[in-house]
Amino acid sequence: AGSSSESEEEARPITNNGKKRRVISDDEADSEDEGKENGEKDDGKEEASSDDDLSAYSIIEHTVAENGYIVGSIYRVKLVNFVTYDDCELFPGPRLNVVIGPNGSGKSSIVCALALGLAGATSVLGRAKDIGDYVKHGKKKGYTEIELIGPNGKNIVIKHEIIKDGNKSTWLLNGKNTTKAKVTDAIKKLNIQIDNLCQFLPQDRVVNFASLSAQDLLKETEKAVGSMVMHDNHMRLVELRTKEKSAATTEDSHEKHLNYLKQHNKAIERDVQRYNERKRLLETAANLKSKRLWMIFDEQRVKAVELKDQLEAVKEETKQFEQEKIIPIRNKMDNAKVKLESIEKKKSENAHKSKSLDEERQRKADSTETLDAEEERINNEMRSLRDRADDRKRQAQREMVELDKLKKELEDIPDNDAIQSRMSELSQELRIKSGQRQDIQRKHMELQDRIKDARLEEARCRDRIKQLDDRQRQKVESLKLNDRGAYTAMEWLKNNKHMFEHEIYGPLCILVNVEDPLHARYLEHQCPKWLPPSFVAQSATDRDNALMELAKLKIKANVLFYHGHFDPESQRPMDISHLHRMGITHWLDKTFDCPPVVLEALQRNAGIHRVAVGNRDSIRHAGELIEIKQLSTFLTPELAYSKTTSHYGNKSTTTSMNPLKKPNGIFGSSGNANEKEETLNHLRSIEAHLETLNAEYAQLKSEERDVGTEESRIKGERDRLQLQMKKREATMRKIATKEQTIQDLNTDEDTQAEEERLNAKLRTLSNRRYKLILEIKDIMTKLVTIAMQQNFIIVARLDMLNQHSKLHNQNHAAEQEFRAMRTKVNDLQLVYEEVGMAARAAKEKAQKEAPMTPELKAIFEEFPDELEEIEEAINEAQAKADLNHSGNNTVIEQYEKRKKEIEELEEKMATSTESLNRLKAEIESVKSAWLPPLSALVRRINESFSKHMSQIGCAGEVGLIEDEDYDKYSIQIKVKFRDEDPLQALNAHTQSGGERSVSTMLYLVSLQDLTPCPFRLVDEINQGMDPVNERMIFSVVAERACKPGLPQYFLITPKLLPDLNFTPEMTVLCIFNGPWQLPQKDWHPDKFLE
Repeated sequence: AGSSSESEEEARPITNNGKKRRVISDDEADSEDEGKENGEKDDGKEEASSDDDLSAYSIIEHTVAENGYIVGSIYRVKLVNFVTYDDCELFPGPRLNVVIGPNGSGKSSIVCALALGLAGATSVLGRAKDIGDYVKHGKKKGYTEIELIGPNGKNIVIKHEIIKDGNKSTWLLNGKNTTKAKVTDAIKKLNIQIDNLCQFLPQDRVVNFASLSAQDLLKETEKAVGSMVMHDNHMRLVELRTKEKSAATTEDSHEKHLNYLKQHNKAIERDVQRYNERKRLLETAANLKSKRLWMIFDEQRVKAVELKDQLEAVKEETKQFEQEKIIPIRNKMDNAKVKLESIEKKKSENAHKSKSLDEERQRKADSTETLDAEEERINNEMRSLRDRADDRKRQAQREMVELDKLKKELEDIPDNDAIQSRMSELSQELRIKSGQRQDIQRKHMELQDRIKDARLEEARCRDRIKQLDDRQRQKVESLKLNDRGAYTAMEWLKNNKHMFEHEIYGPLCILVNVEDPLHARYLEHQCPKWLPPSFVAQSATDRDNALMELAKLKIKANVLFYHGHFDPESQRPMDISHLHRMGITHWLDKTFDCPPVVLEALQRNAGIHRVAVGNRDSIRHAGELIEIKQLSTFLTPELAYSKTTSHYGNKSTTTSMNPLKKPNGIFGSSGNANEKEETLNHLRSIEAHLETLNAEYAQLKSEERDVGTEESRIKGERDRLQLQMKKREATMRKIATKEQTIQDLNTDEDTQAEEERLNAKLRTLSNRRYKLILEIKDIMTKLVTIAMQQNFIIVARLDMLNQHSKLHNQNHAAEQEFRAMRTKVNDLQLVYEEVGMAARAAKEKAQKEAPMTPELKAIFEEFPDELEEIEEAINEAQAKADLNHSGNNTVIEQYEKRKKEIEELEEKMATSTESLNRLKAEIESVKSAWLPPLSALVRRINESFSKHMSQIGCAGEVGLIEDEDYDKYSIQIKVKFRDEDPLQALNAHTQSGGERSVSTMLYLVSLQDLTPCPFRLVDEINQGMDPVNERMIFSVVAERACKPGLPQYFLITPKLLPDLNFTPEMTVLCIFNGPWQLPQKDWHPDKFLE
């Protein structure tokens, strides 16, 4: 017995058939609690203790004979902070245990505790996947402790502690820390199979068992009542049969291919023979050509050796001629050259001195000429001085004429005062126009800013419209990929609007705009899967017509009907403002935008107007929110909370917590139709405003051009006046200059002093000329002396040149002869190198094309040793080969390839045949070990099942369906519930749900006589049975489960019929919950009995 609320403590069971169980006393419990408060770890890592000194849940000795338990049965179960339980301990009986209690009271929590406490996976239960979700809400950790009947009279205690944060688990086996793997090994030795539906059938997997295929039923039966060896043999046969079929198929394919290859090669054998003969002849020709290559190399090598000897002899002769003839003549020429160079040096030195003296003489002569020119200039200046007075008078007259002309020009230019006055007026006008232009430019800039702002706003609107269109398009493309039917229906309805009275909205997911991704996830979690891709018609006629037309086109789509007159506000559970402090922000239907028709469809079909949604703060306040009675459903970023009220007992409330569904983005953000329309209207107003601004801008531009034209005219006139002022000033300066020039010309010049100065210069020039003539005379004397010395040097030079010429002629003749000898050496060298290169090339070619090997050398010995004979043999072999030309080398290559493939295939087939025979032998061996025991097992199950069916007035049989493929072997259950009906296979189409439940339950009961497992559990198998069938099934189960030596049995049910037949071997465990239960530590069975 136990409680489902945190404040309620569980009652402790007291008796079972009058036999007392070992119960933890208050003192022991307090001692255990004090131990934890004193520092013992809560993560399950307690210190290991010996088998004789364990915790309060130490090993208890039992004997099978005394208590009726078989090894592996469950003796005790304790749950702390597990799912709905705070603290509960129960003691099942050794036979049938009927666990009964209202829905939501915690029956399935006991099933979960047994599965997870015995190292089962969460997937076995078909409920929450994370182990941390089984810790009671609001608690950080919890644990289960299961005591099993062990061998040798010592029980086995398995403690599984679950830590919510991080989904962690710790395990203790008989009070010692251990691993899940070791726990699994321990329960496997007891033949406990939590994952076998024939042994352990939780409520959430009852449907899975009933829907097992015949093949899977056989496998589960093998594991449940056969043995793992039987099941392993079955799986081995399936594997071997697959390999056998694959091997047989491969062998057949190889055999066909081998026959094909042999037939194909046989057809072209004669061509192959001709090809091989031709190949032999060509090989002979190739070997002859190879020997020819080596013979050519040998000839070139001999020729190169001969040339090398000849070259060495000519080189020696040339060297001797050079020593005896060339070198002596060259020495004599070198001595003559030295003497000639000395004479040339003296000749050059005299020539240099003569040149220097002659240059000095020329400079002196040039100086006299300069003095003559200066004297002529002074004489000319004296003549000019006498003519200058007349020139001054003529110049003065010309200047007077120019002065009169300038004065006349000055009279035509306006007065400076008048010009200055007019320029002042023009400056004033220019300042006015400049002010006007600046004012226009200021307005122009302001208008440009306004136009720029308007265009930016226009661009923003267009971008927003594009974003809305793009997001809408994205949602449509996503719908196209994920729900082709809804997309096709949407396109068809869009193109056929004329067929309906009103607009048909949809799909709903396209028309919903959720800005917050969390709200989108909430909406997706709350809506059933069929609702988002549905459509909404505004009349029943439109709905029926749409469904009919879509059905004709074989388009699958849901079309709802918009009723109208729906008032969600009146159905709100409460005022949501009271929940804001706990993190609740909205009702779910207030988190998105959509047309009213779509909103009503979502409210009516998903109840979103009654679902509260919160932010991350709501996670901390989940416990408070659960306590609010009016609030039945609320969503947080981590979990969805839903409360249901039991229809039994005190109508207690059960809260379920489930993770939010994994989102697939069907309600992703999309463009809002209202927002798009508002944006379009705003864009139109901006465009109209832009037209007005552009017109103002054009008007300002025109005004600016007019002002600019007027400014240009004023500036032009001002520039002309400035030019006139400058011209007047320049003319006045010219007149002053002319007047000063005329005044200077009319003044007389004093010429006498100038003539005396010029005569003094002439006397100085005469003295300098005399000195220069004396210096030139001395230089000429030196030049004559050097010329006489030079004549003697020239005679000596001519004599030496004659001697050098004779030696040169002798050397020339010797050099010609020496060059001829060198040429001969070079020619021989070239010939030798060419022959050497030819020999090396011949050798390289021979080594490359026909590398010399002992085999090839032996072949060469059979051939002639003359090139001529070799050529004849090559031509003869080539001619014979041409006569045997096959015409298609590719065919021969394919023949050889197929021949090799034939050999490989024959080897493979020999190996595969041997392997296939081994497979067949192994199949027969495994089959002989598997099928007879299996057939016997099925016969025993059939006998038991037929007997149980006859006990309830029905008929049934169980048979083994054999097949060529071992994975298709199956168990077939046939039943009939009415005399007039034949036996029919049990399936979902022939029998009712209650009949299938009866058949399934009796099949499980039939397995009990044969099962090797220590206990069996079935959760709510009687759901869907009528009272008659339920009473019969209970009677059969009670009869079979209460026999000694059979497995312990757990029957979980929320109800039982009245007046059932209970026997002393049964144990009934009633689950009570509520605020009036005693805490576990206060429950004393003895006092209760008193």
